Parts: sequence; structure tokens; C-alpha cells
Amino acid sequence: MILLGILVMIPALLYPVLRHPEIQTLIIKRITRHFSQELRSTISVGKTEFIFFNRLSMDDVLIRDKNDDTLIYAEKLSASIRRINTDRNEYTLGRVLIQNPVFSLITDTAGVQNLQWYLGLLKRGSEKPSQQPVSLMINHADIRNGSFSLINRSAEDRENNTIDFNRLHLGSINGILEDFSVKKDTTSFSIHGLSFEESGGFRVRKMSSDFAVADRNIIFTSAFINSDSSVLNIPLVELRSGPDGTFSNFINNVNLDIRLDKSLVYTSDLQHFLAPLNGMHEHVNIGGRVFGTIAELRGRDIKLSSGKETAMDCDFDLSGLPDIMNSFIYLGIHQLNSSADDIKGIRMPGGKAVKLPEYFHRMGTISFNGSFTGFTTDFVAYGKLESEAGNLNTDISLRPEGKNQFKIKGLVTGNGIDLGEITDNRDMLGDLSIRADVDMFTHSFNKFSGEINGLIDSVEINHYKYRNISLNGIINDKTWDGSIKIADDNIKLDMLGMLNFSRELPEFDFTLNLAKADLYKLHLDRSDSTSAASMLLTANFRGKIDENLEGEVKLLNSSLRKYGNTLEMYDFSLRSFMDNKQPSISLRTDYLDADLEGYFNPAGLMSFIGSAKAGLMPSRYDWPETQTGFVRDTLSFVVNFKNTDKFNSFFRTGLLIADKSTITGEIVADTAAHIKLLSPGLVFKGNTFNDLVIDIDYSPFLLGSGLRSSSLNFLGHSDLKDFSADFSTIPDNFIFSLNWGNSDSLSAGTGSFTARGTSMREAGEEAGKETGKETGPVMLIDIASSDIINQDNQWKINHSTILLDSNLVNFNKLLIHNENSYYLIDGSLSRNQEDSLRLEFKNIDISPLNSLIGGKDNSEKLSLDLKGELSGKILLTDVYRNPLAEGDLRINGFSILRGEYGTLPLNSAWNNEGKVAEIRAENNLSGKKMLDVKGSYNPQLRHLDLTASADRLPVDALNPLLNTFASDISGSASGKVRIAGELNRLIMKGSLLAENTSMTIDYLQTRYKLTDSVRFDSNNIIFRDLKLSDERGNSAMLNGKVSHNHFKDFNADIAVSFNDFMVINTRARDNEDFYGTAFATGIVTIKTGQNLISFDISA
Repeated sequence: MILLGILVMIPALLYPVLRHPEIQTLIIKRITRHFSQELRSTISVGKTEFIFFNRLSMDDVLIRDKNDDTLIYAEKLSASIRRINTDRNEYTLGRVLIQNPVFSLITDTAGVQNLQWYLGLLKRGSEKPSQQPVSLMINHADIRNGSFSLINRSAEDRENNTIDFNRLHLGSINGILEDFSVKKDTTSFSIHGLSFEESGGFRVRKMSSDFAVADRNIIFTSAFINSDSSVLNIPLVELRSGPDGTFSNFINNVNLDIRLDKSLVYTSDLQHFLAPLNGMHEHVNIGGRVFGTIAELRGRDIKLSSGKETAMDCDFDLSGLPDIMNSFIYLGIHQLNSSADDIKGIRMPGGKAVKLPEYFHRMGTISFNGSFTGFTTDFVAYGKLESEAGNLNTDISLRPEGKNQFKIKGLVTGNGIDLGEITDNRDMLGDLSIRADVDMFTHSFNKFSGEINGLIDSVEINHYKYRNISLNGIINDKTWDGSIKIADDNIKLDMLGMLNFSRELPEFDFTLNLAKADLYKLHLDRSDSTSAASMLLTANFRGKIDENLEGEVKLLNSSLRKYGNTLEMYDFSLRSFMDNKQPSISLRTDYLDADLEGYFNPAGLMSFIGSAKAGLMPSRYDWPETQTGFVRDTLSFVVNFKNTDKFNSFFRTGLLIADKSTITGEIVADTAAHIKLLSPGLVFKGNTFNDLVIDIDYSPFLLGSGLRSSSLNFLGHSDLKDFSADFSTIPDNFIFSLNWGNSDSLSAGTGSFTARGTSMREAGEEAGKETGKETGPVMLIDIASSDIINQDNQWKINHSTILLDSNLVNFNKLLIHNENSYYLIDGSLSRNQEDSLRLEFKNIDISPLNSLIGGKDNSEKLSLDLKGELSGKILLTDVYRNPLAEGDLRINGFSILRGEYGTLPLNSAWNNEGKVAEIRAENNLSGKKMLDVKGSYNPQLRHLDLTASADRLPVDALNPLLNTFASDISGSASGKVRIAGELNRLIMKGSLLAENTSMTIDYLQTRYKLTDSVRFDSNNIIFRDLKLSDERGNSAMLNGKVSHNHFKDFNADIAVSFNDFMVINTRARDNEDFYGTAFATGIVTIKTGQNLISFDISA
């Protein structure tokens, strides 16, 4: 009992003493001194306060490593003690508060990390037979304003501003650690609400993770990081030490394993890790796995997305980091999508936007799958690029050759590349398919230069698909030197030579052999199905056209085919040279010669014309914003016409000019011009000028022109002697006059006409204010009273005015009349639906219309041979939107195609309820009606619907419809047809009974008669079991049709079965190779079409 009492009394007597902090501090210092000596390391504690029995508070806790560097320091540490078992070396703390702690992991120059060294001491100490391994547990630790350092003193210093993991410093660390445990060589804990700031500026606002250091490996699991901008979800980050158990050779020996769920990463955060991103402000969603050492880094299932459409799914292998320039790269892209809008939205370092070629914006969403293999200085790109503008397959190598320059070599294949979409020229260009070997250089992928050898399988130009185009040469953005061959069904072309725009003086040296070109099928000439060309062209010249162009272009053995005729050119030469220090151009052809001398700049032509218009009519035209000089000193030219008959008839321009006609002129320093035309004869649209002289003089603010002709044959009817026309201007005013014959007398064949015009800007502005609509200047034309006397009678033109602006044409009772006839035009045409224009006619001869239609000037066109006198009225309204013509006309003595129809009344009246114009026409030939037309026209829909009934109507009108294979059609027809549809898409249905009708089949020169029905079905004229008889009364049966495209592009497909029937009746003049008269039994098939006429005879 006494011993027990002593044991109880001793603690009781010592308790008051041990409660004093000074005594506790002294005891702790002795204990830490003991452990320092045992561990050969500094362990010290400042003030200590132990509150019995489970509260401990210490200040200035310090643990140093063997190099006397701080491993752990805490300014203040307080903890609740849950359990201490000295026998088993187990220590458990409850809640711990650590203020201003410092934790430094330092790897010395020998590669030994201080924490591992310290844990190794504890482990060795625990191996003593008398001791157990130390086990430390902390249930909850609150860290306030801590700092952490990760230092590798064996690593070299770095110069860039990114985070250096060999000298990592984290400050302002605040957070909560739970379940902190140190057992043997394993340290683990959970982090919650951790925040810190790296010394370079990278900041983590909130982080949570499970952390462990075990068997010399560092492992983070279930990590969530919210930095300044980024949000990361990281299931695993593992750093495995090298073979020596240390992190000393971090790049080559430390293995990383980072697994990233979908996370949001901003470049503003990444720039702390990757220097090239400095200054960028972009973001990307990222996920995947990165593993391996820094030197041998792998990425799998990497998924990135940014912007509206950009996304990438890829794998990568990098071997050789951190030296990226010498690292081997494999980037396997399973799928990459992007768009120009996303890419141009990227801001590069410095805030600069990514610049893309203009065509890139028209490619829509771009997709790529393939791979990049090699080094940054030399790699191979293989894959497929797809876009809304086509697909591109590549198997090429790219090697950087300097700043923004790459060398490209390999195979490029493209399919369905929409050139129209890329170049924004859909009307001219279509799809391209190409396969080419390239060996080229590119600068920023905007400019290319190098060698290309390839085949364009197809390319669509002007709605025609060219095929089999081979390219072999050297090309850049301004030069081509090589060959181009086209082996298409409709064009054969070989071009060999050089086109060079890269120098100050452009240079051309090439030969072009166009063996054939079907211009109609190539859509270069849609007016004539026979249009074709062939040529041999050589060109060799250099320089600028406005300075010192020298060289020559020649056409040899060239020909053009049009309207079934051929124009041969054996002598065509265009030569440019210097003559007396003046640039000169000389043109020599079979049909005209021309010479031009002087300095001129073609780019200044429109500026010269614009300045002239602004000076002559300042109220209507503004001066050009930029003035480009056209002629430096004096530009003189002369054109001589020769052998013009064939040239004129071939081109059918409606303009015929006689041999030995000349045009001369000169332009002086953009301030004056004089042009003169001399021609023995000129025909324009059926009007023939004899001994023609035209003079034009221009100087600033003045224009004068005059035409003189010994006689003018007007529309084939009037022969006007001593004809003259004059036109002159001063600013905003003009005078136009016509005179012929002896204007001083009223004898037959004389006449005159004068009109004066004034342009007024102010009047137009006032009119615009009144109507509330913007309008341009007003042109007032005053027509003077005048007389015209022909062989029949005297015509008078009454004084009148015409008012013009951008929205209005107003005639003030323009009356042209004689004793028995007149024309009257009165009213307005405008965008106002209430305005109307009234036309009146009385006894007007319509035969001059034949010349306007062109029948007398072009033997290839059918002459309608119109005759009759027109009387009546027409009212035109709403011509700008829904044109409508109402009227009541009558043609007396009407004749067409030599068929007489008597009187032909034409009536059009508006039906307000149906919103259509009702049309009625019928003829009266001495009381006999052969034609009756009824129907309507809807101006809003532009739809015509007419029903025509015929009673023994002459069929001469079929001649223009069937002229592709037949001619001289005569006879009569009875029946009913309906013509309906939009004006440019009319169709005809019905049938006509041909009575005593005959026609000649041109190619056979056989004439057949028939009395049977011809049917019309939409775009077909159908012959069904029509009985024909030849000139000798033998019979045959005709079946088939003539098809057309709304009365254009007629094609025949006709079969004739016969028995002892005349099938040919030609003479040598018809076909010198095959002619004669033949009778046969069998079947003949006739087909016609574009460039096609074929006969299949089975007899």
C-alpha cells in the first residue's frame, strides 16, 4: 500500500511542475537534441506547450536534412493527441493546425532526395531488434499560408519563364489534409480545398486529390484542379522513380502516367508550362492518357475540342524531348474537324489573328484523318482531307527550310474539289479531280513553287467537264515553265513553254497547238452547234505593255468554223517592238492590218473614259476616285481592212465593212482625241452607208462627231442622198441632228431631224423629294419640228419633248404623220403602276420589219416576207415588274411567208376579275376565216395560254420549224392547237390535218406529198402512219417526230418505210461524191441534231 501511494503521489506532486511551458519546452529540446544526435540531423522546436493529457502546441518546429537544408518547418503547430504507443512506435494525432509551414524536397548533386534519406534513417532505426517501425497518423490537418519547394540541384538552369520542375516553388498554400499516414516507406494523405501560387504566377484556386509516396513513387489519384481559368479532372498522376530509386534523371528515368478526363484548359494557364503559348488567350477541352518518360512520351486516346466545330481524336509518340527540334514525332490523327471561322478566331502570341487564304473560308467544315511521322525539320504527312469543297489525299513529306517555309514532296490526289466554291466563281468553275507528284516549296502555305507532274482527271470550266489534262513543269504563283496537254473528246491541245510574271518585265515563250476544239460543246459558243477552232500559235515576248513590250505572236494554219462555214487564217502576226524610241504594236492578218504607236497603259482606259464622261455630263457622272494615266504623250493608230467579204459573212455581226476601209486616230496625253473612219461602204442591221466618213473629236468638256455618207439605204426602202448626222456636246448639253437631200427645199428625198438635250441634277433631286424615292439627274430632250419627204408623200415630226431619269421615260405627244398615216407615242413608263404609255398607229406599212428581222441581209435566216398596213392602239403599263399590253390593232392586207390572210384584227383587253389580259385574233380574207386565236396572258406569272383554230390555213409557217431537214413546205392545214406556258418555255399541243401538203427532203432532194394529220405534243411534232407519195405517185409510210426545246434546238428522228419509192434525186451540185436518182424498197431512218445528220438505209 505504501508503494502504491508513492507511485500515485509522484505524478500528483510533478503535475504542477510539468504544466509550466518553460519546463515543457526544456524537456522537448532535450528530446529533440537526442533525436538529432541519433538521426544525425537537426531537429528543433521553439516554445512548447502540452496541455494534459492530449493537447500539444509547438512553435518554430524545424527538421533539416543531412545538408542542413530545411526539410520541414512550421512557425506554429498545434495538435490533439489521440494515441501514443511507444512500444509499437505508433503515434496518432487528431486535429492538427500548421501555420506558415515550409516543406522542401531537395535532391542533392549526388541524386539523393532529402525526404527519402530521412525516411531511410527512420527505417534503419526501426530495424533495431528493440524497436518497431515508426507509424504516424494525422486525422485532420489544417495548413495555413504554407510553402513547398521541389529542387534538383544537379539540373541545369533554364532561361525561359515556364515552370521549372527542378526548381519548383509554391507559396500561399492553404488547405486541409486528412488521413495523413506515414508507415514504413509509404506516406499518404487526402487533400481538400488546397490553393497555392507558383513563383512564376501560375495559381491553383482549388484542388482536391488523394496523394501517396510509396516505394519511391509519387501518386495522385482522383484529382480535381481549378486554376485561374482551367478546370482539370485527373483520375491519376503517377511519377515512378528511376532504376536507381531516385528522381535525379527526371527526363530520362522518371516515368509519368497521367490520365485526364474531359477537362477545360486555357492557354493562359498552359503558358506557364509551354513557352510558345505565351500571349495566347484560347481554351481547349482535353482528355486522354499521357505516359512514359519525358524523353519517350506517349499519348493515347487524346481528345481535344475548341470553338464551334474544331475537334481532334489522336495518338502520339514523342522521342527526344525536351529538344523538340530533334525529337522524332508520330502523330496519328483518327479524326480532325475544324473550320475557317474557328481557326481565324485563334489569337496568336501578341494578339495577332491567324490569317487564312480567302478560299479557306469557303471550304466549310474541314475533316482530316491520317498521320504525321518524322521530325519537325522533316516529316511525312499521309492522310485524307475532306471538306464541303472536295477531298484531298496526301502522301507527302514536309521539311522546314526556314521561317514559315516548307519543302513538300510526294503524291497529292484530289477528288470533287469545288473550284467554284473555293474561288467564289461558281458560274465559271466546277469540280476538279487531280493526281499529281509534287516537289515544291511553300511559304506560309499561301505561295507555292516547285515541280509538278500530274494528271487532271476532270475539271469543270464554264459548265463543261474537261478530261485527261496532263501537267509537267515548274510552277509558282507567277510562273509556269513546262507542258500542258489536253486529250479530251472535244478538245486536243498541246502547250509547251514558259509564262513568267515574276520579274519586273513579264516574259512569255511558248507554243500552243490546238488540234481541235468544239466550241459549242465546250460551251464557248452556244449560238452555233457547228462552231469549232484549230490553230498553231507561237508566242515570244517580254516587257510591260505600257512601257517596253517586245516580241511576237503568230497564228499559223489556223481556222474557225461557224454556221457551217470555215474561216482560214494563214497569216496572223502580232508584233511589239521599239521604233524611234517609241513602243509600237503591229497586227498583220489576212483580213485587216493595224499599227499602234506610243506609250499607253491599258489600266488607265476606264479612267480616261470616266473622266471624259464626267467632264461632258457632270450632272450625271462623277469623276473617278483614282486617276490612272492612259496615254503618256501621243498614241496614234491606223487600221486597214482587206478581204472583208468572207470575214463579214463568216461572223454575221450584222456589220459589214467594205475592203479598203480605214480607221485612223490619235489620243494626246489624256486630254484630246481624234478618230476618223473612211469606208467605201458599210452595212449595219440592213442599213447601207455608201462613201462613209465618220469624224470624232474630243477635248476636255467638248465632244464633236459627224457622219457623212453619199447615200443611206434605210431598211431597204428609202435611199437617202447626201446623208449626214452630227452630235456635239458642251457640259450637260447636247445637240443631235440628221439631214439628207437638199434640206433647203421640200423636194422628194429630203429631210431633217434635230434634238437638243439638257441634263439637270437639281430637277432630279426635287423630283426625288416629291416622290420620296431616290432618283438621278433628269435628261430633257427637246425634239424640234421637222419635215421628211420621200417619193410618196411628206411626213412631219411635231415638236415634242422626252423626259428621262433613272425611273421614268415620259413622251409628250411625239407625233410623226403625213396626210394618211401617223405614229403617236404619249405617256410614261415608270415603276409607278398607274403610269402608262400609249402607242397609236394608222396605216403604217409593216414591211420594213423584214429588214429588222434580218431576212434580207442574211441568206441563212428565213425571211418572213411580212406585208400589210397596221392601225390601232396599244397601252403599256407596269413594264418594270409585270408588263402588260392592252390594245386593239388591225392589219389590213396581212401577208406572211407569201401567204395571204386579208384583214387580221388583234385585240387585248384586261380582265380585272381574273387578273389576265384576254387576247383575240382572227383573219378575214374576203369573208373567209382561216385562223381564229383566243386566250389570255397573266402578266404576274408571265404565262401565256392561247388556243388557235385553223381552217385550210397555209402551212408555209412550218418552214422555220422543220428547216433542219425539210424545205419548200406548201399546202394547207385544218385543226386546233393550244400554245401555253411561260414565255420562254412555251409548249404546243393539238393536231392539224395537212391537206395537199408537200415538202422537199433537202439531203435527198426528193419531194413528197401527204394528206394526213400532224400531232403536236408538248415539245414534239409527231408523225404517225403518215402516207406519203413521191413525185411519180409511189407511196410510203412516215413515222417519227421532230423534237425541240421550247421551239429551239430542233432534232429529227424519222423513219420511212417504202415500196419502189423514190429515195434520192440529187445532182452533182447537191453532192459531188454521191448523186443520182434511185427507187428502193425498205426503210430509211433520218436523224438530225447538234453537228449531226445521219441516214440509216435498209433497202
